[in-house]
Amino acid sequence: MTKHKRDQRGSSSSSGTSPTELKKVKMSEEAVEISSLKDLIQNLTETMESNFGKLHEELSAIRQEMKHEIDSVKENVKSVEKKCRRTMGNCGRSEGRDKGSQRHQKGTGTGGGRTAFAVNEDQSRTQRREGKDHRT
Repeated sequence: MTKHKRDQRGSSSSSGTSPTELKKVKMSEEAVEISSLKDLIQNLTETMESNFGKLHEELSAIRQEMKHEIDSVKENVKSVEKKCRRTMGNCGRSEGRDKGSQRHQKGTGTGGGRTAFAVNEDQSRTQRREGKDHRT
């Protein structure tokens, strides 16, 4: 081997990077990677916290909407119940009148224990027929 070739070999193998320098380079690369990972984790954490905050706000708004809707439904139910009580009260009063007419019809033999509604229907039909008979 010539001296020139030895110099080339020597210069390539001892190009100024010793094993300790290689370790330092690797460590600095790892430090950069760790720093980069820390930045990514920090950004991810901030994004998640922000999104959880928004989610909490949206859930609160939905909770308020649901509360309002439930209150509206409760009011509607109360209104319907009140109307039903009034209607039932009116039915009870008119039922008493109908019972009297039923008793009267039972006595004549035309009621036959039917409901007040059926008796009233029969009376209406009879009155209509009588009205038609009087017109002719």
